Amino acid sequence: MERQWDYLALPPEAAAARLDAPVIVLGDGVAACRPYLARLGPGLREAEPVHSLPSPAVVGALGHAILAAGGGIPAERLTPLYLRPSEAELKARHA
Repeated sequence: MERQWDYLALPPEAAAARLDAPVIVLGDGVAACRPYLARLGPGLREAEPVHSLPSPAVVGALGHAILAAGGGIPAERLTPLYLRPSEAELKARHA
């Protein structure tokens, strides 16, 4: 599998419209996109739930492998990747 575009925050219908078969979808947004994905027919595959959302153990194992191979970056250089504002920020904007 490989990511096809940069990270985006889109409504379900817009996200599904960007896809062409064959495609494998995964993640917690699949359920919201499912009605719009039907047009892909048998070319649509959903990843098994175990592959959809990485568990902390999997993330830890991947990080360990990177460190064991001499990779990684100092913790102070890590930055979060936010695709959209938090719920609190959204509510404050509309208050």
